[in-house]
Amino acid sequence: MIRYGKSVFKGWQMGRRLIKENNTKKHARMKKINIHLHSIINIVLNIFLISIISVLPFYSTNGYAQIGTDKNLFLFHCSKYIFGILLPLQIIYIIIYNVIYKPNIKMLIKNIHITDIFVICYGIAILLSYLSTDFRNEATRGTEGWYMGILTQLIFLLTYFFTSKVWNRKNWVLALFIPVSTIVYIIAILNRFGIYPIEMQSARPQFISTIGNINWYCGYMVTLLFAIMYMYWFKDDYKFWQKILLLMYIAIGLGSLVTQGSSSGIFALFGVLLFMFIISINDSIRIQKYFNMLFALSSVCLLIYAIRQLFPESFTYKETATELLTNSFVPIVMFLVSAFVLAGVRICSVKFALPMKFFRFLRNIVLGMSIIFIIIFTGLIIFNTSNPGAISIFENSSIFTFSPEWGSKRGATWMASLMVFSEQNLWKKIVGIGPDCMSVYMYQSGSAELITFLNEQFPTQRLTNAHNEWISILVNLGVLGLVCFVGIVSSSIYRFLKKSLNNKSLLTGIVGACGISVLAYTINNLFSFQQTLNGINLFIILGVGENIIRELKTEDI
Repeated sequence: MIRYGKSVFKGWQMGRRLIKENNTKKHARMKKINIHLHSIINIVLNIFLISIISVLPFYSTNGYAQIGTDKNLFLFHCSKYIFGILLPLQIIYIIIYNVIYKPNIKMLIKNIHITDIFVICYGIAILLSYLSTDFRNEATRGTEGWYMGILTQLIFLLTYFFTSKVWNRKNWVLALFIPVSTIVYIIAILNRFGIYPIEMQSARPQFISTIGNINWYCGYMVTLLFAIMYMYWFKDDYKFWQKILLLMYIAIGLGSLVTQGSSSGIFALFGVLLFMFIISINDSIRIQKYFNMLFALSSVCLLIYAIRQLFPESFTYKETATELLTNSFVPIVMFLVSAFVLAGVRICSVKFALPMKFFRFLRNIVLGMSIIFIIIFTGLIIFNTSNPGAISIFENSSIFTFSPEWGSKRGATWMASLMVFSEQNLWKKIVGIGPDCMSVYMYQSGSAELITFLNEQFPTQRLTNAHNEWISILVNLGVLGLVCFVGIVSSSIYRFLKKSLNNKSLLTGIVGACGISVLAYTINNLFSFQQTLNGINLFIILGVGENIIRELKTEDI
């Protein structure tokens, strides 16, 4: 009896061991399958990112005639096939991953950051707006030519989450932004002088390079140019040839920026330069790099000025900021001052120590003057608009009087958009009238007062957005959507730049470049709008920043 009991016990133990071994082998097989799945997911994701970075900026089927539609259709079809593969694979991967590792809920929560929460809430806001809209067809794809409806917004959100949470980052994929954008910039500069190396149907001065409308082009530029400027400024140990190539890229980009014709990009330029000056003060090497970039800017402006003097009829587009920076005494003064300052900084750095106290004092002066200027400028607009003629010298100045004509008719677009918002009930104010539905509401459901205003201000044009991203979001996605979007950009700018400035590694440099890119995008879009190119670039950049922060956090652990 005892022998029988022992044999049964041994059999039971052997059975348990076999089951355990089988389970171990099963888990090993599942783990191997998961590794292969993850590799396939990343290959497909790399194909998607390469297509967006390298092909989308050049994609056009018929010149400028339908270029906005062309680019959005390319993004839409590319995303349809790519995410059609990625989503099922990712779901299978998550199921297997949870079976093998049984991850701790607390660990999963730790991997969700404040920007992720805002992005999730932004997605919920888009969905609520879509479900509540009276214009379902318009809200699905968006207004013709722009197509910022729910499908495009979902592409942006999926791109963010796959780039930030799934992608095994390949820096060479990100580096493709540099040669691609360089070609785009060079074509734009040539276009401004009437040279079209690529034949584009319906070409005229309002369209530029392979991007389209100057506002589209400017939106594309600012998401990339300032990121590379930051990388040049941030990293100390570049080789000589790398420094030269980066400075050449910066010079070409700045040359394109000052000639492209959209003032919103100039605002972004000065905003970023002010911010970079403030953060340069405590580091002598970065002060020198900062003045190198200022010298590059002034040199490019002076070169364009000289070309315009030699060939005065060649320039195809005139705009106030462009004329000031490339066709007046300003570039000459800029060059002389920047050359003098750069020479002084170089001499001091070689023979003496840089006067850091003086630079900190100068920083405080510049920052104080900037704040005072903004307060005075805003105050003059408010007072002069409220009391027309009270300040005689500004009586005929449109810049100090907020009216429909203010800011190249930004006044009219903002007024019309806010009229749409004011006409909504409380629920529609919270969730908006629908993704990209502002235009269809204006012309189909707007009040008589709104229709009259539109006919007076835009008799030959159809207004599609507010030319201010935040106002457009307020109307389309309501207060909820605006709060979430502002949360996305503000949290990412703060977190990315804070992480970068507290650590001097290459990875944190890329994180800082993402932060400066989002900052430039935000400044630009206070006077412009979201569209296919800058929208997808923004969410890729947000995803890259979050991806690196997650990697750095894992390394810290």
